[in-house]
Amino acid sequence: FPVLDDAVEVLESSRVYSSGDYREVAEEVQRGAFAITGDLAEQQVQEIRDILAENIREGADMKAFVNNVQARLEEGGPLSESRLENIFRTNVQSSFSNGADRALSSPMVVDAFPSRAYYATTDKRVRHTHIAMEKLGLNGTNIYRADDPTWLKFRPPWDYACRCSWSPVSVEQAARRGVEEAMAWWERAK
Repeated sequence: FPVLDDAVEVLESSRVYSSGDYREVAEEVQRGAFAITGDLAEQQVQEIRDILAENIREGADMKAFVNNVQARLEEGGPLSESRLENIFRTNVQSSFSNGADRALSSPMVVDAFPSRAYYATTDKRVRHTHIAMEKLGLNGTNIYRADDPTWLKFRPPWDYACRCSWSPVSVEQAARRGVEEAMAWWERAK
């Protein structure tokens, strides 16, 4: 499972960061750090990151993650069970997103999937900025070029407790979804 392997490798190689300032932590996460807000020492953040990496390697089990962190950090330290669940969900999603992105940049597949589709979780809790991403892509779709600066900034998860997801898109798939440049390319290819 190359995406899973890449997810674990990217997580394990990410630097750790801790701060009480959410905005500062968000900026560090955008730069690829594994970061947690709150009163945690860097060593504790690193230990949580390592527990999470091992958990993903073994099958991404939230309950096991929470139990392991609580056991190793004296009942979770300053982190409640709900906070640990949020750390788990956000970082597992981020790790899988980073792993998929890394796998798709492989020379063997990079040309097969030049675009990405953005999917918001469309329920009562969806944020307006997140659902808007489904119409801000090429030709008013949820499709973005993989190298689009908007995509690079807003690839899920891109905000606190973001529940959005994405998938790779081939030229043919983009053409079927109404992306004009993909339709023109597909016609030329035929």
